[in-house]
Amino acid sequence: MTRAIDEHALVTVRHAANEVEAGAIRAVLVDEGIEAWIFAAPLTTLGFGASAESLGGIPVQVRLGELGRAKTVLRENEMVSESLDWDSVDVGAETDEVQAASSGSTAVVTLGRILVRIGMVFVFLLLVVLAVGGVGAIFAALRG
Repeated sequence: MTRAIDEHALVTVRHAANEVEAGAIRAVLVDEGIEAWIFAAPLTTLGFGASAESLGGIPVQVRLGELGRAKTVLRENEMVSESLDWDSVDVGAETDEVQAASSGSTAVVTLGRILVRIGMVFVFLLLVVLAVGGVGAIFAALRG
């Protein structure tokens, strides 16, 4: 029995090291008219993060019918970017707005980390209180 090939099925064209790289790969493909999808779902438990990047990379996917063209586009893009002298690229002067935004975001990230740690300590203490209460209830039941 012959199985039909679905040209619209999604296949992985590349695994990215992180979400930023995955977004850049997708942007290159979309600029060339190739639809691309990124599937990355962060998994967090009590502030400890794990994501697709820690599980082998973030898959960037295209339709099976576009796979060959997508690989060619990415290969050509790599050749162009490797030949660029990035030291000679002028990105312009950093404005006051950019400096203010970047310093503000650092403070927000720091505050977020502090709040996550406080939350983790609170959850830990809550678990300790529940465990002690459970042990106390067991002793009370054993006594009578």
